Amino acid sequence: MASSRPVETKPEKQFLYRVQPARAEMLKSGPTKEESAIVEEHFNYLKNLTAKGVVILAGRTLTTAESTFGLVIFRAESEEPAREIMNNTLPCRKE
Repeated sequence: MASSRPVETKPEKQFLYRVQPARAEMLKSGPTKEESAIVEEHFNYLKNLTAKGVVILAGRTLTTAESTFGLVIFRAESEEPAREIMNNTLPCRKE
């Protein structure tokens, strides 16, 4: 017999991280093959998280100045899983 009690879930918090290109010149002269691969991996990771309902918003400024940046707003249960999500979105930082 199924219970009529609602399933309790932990409330999720919202987090934001900001990212800047490691090499600002890639915005003006274009990325290298390696940079293109990293950007594609990053974009696919964010698309996957968006489909799962984790990422709320992701995008970047449209300038090509050194001050350009991207933002990702996402959901996580706490700071530890939020840091894991943030660090996994930056494949060039994996060691």
